[in-house]
Amino acid sequence: MKKKTMNAAEKLLLSLFVLVMLAFSGFMAWYTVTIEDLEFRKNDAGITLETNQGQERRQRKEYDQAVIDLAEAKQKLEEMQPLAEEATEKAEAQKEEKKRLKEQIKELESMKNAAREGGQDHE
Repeated sequence: MKKKTMNAAEKLLLSLFVLVMLAFSGFMAWYTVTIEDLEFRKNDAGITLETNQGQERRQRKEYDQAVIDLAEAKQKLEEMQPLAEEATEKAEAQKEEKKRLKEQIKELESMKNAAREGGQDHE
C-alpha cells in the first residue's frame, strides 16, 4: 500500500476549507447568541408594553372616575350653595340680634341703676 501525500494545492484547499468552516462556525455562534439576545429583548419589551398598557388603562379608569366624582361634587356644591347662603344670612341676623339685645340689656341695667339711685334719694 502506497501512502499518498498531499501536494501543495491540496494542502491549500484543505487549509482554505478549515478557515471557511472556522469562520462559518464563528458566525453561527455569534448569530445564535445575537438572536437569543434579541429574542429576550423582544419578550422583555412585550412584557413592559403589556405592563405599561395595564397601568395606562388603570390610570384612565381612575381619571374617568375622578371626572365623575368632580361632577358629582360640583352638583352637590351647587345644591348646598343656597343653604350655605341662607345659613350665613341667619348667622349675620343672629349677630345683629345679639348686638341689639346687649344694647337693650345695657339700657335696662342703666335704667335699673338710675331707679335704684332715685329710690335711695327718696329715703
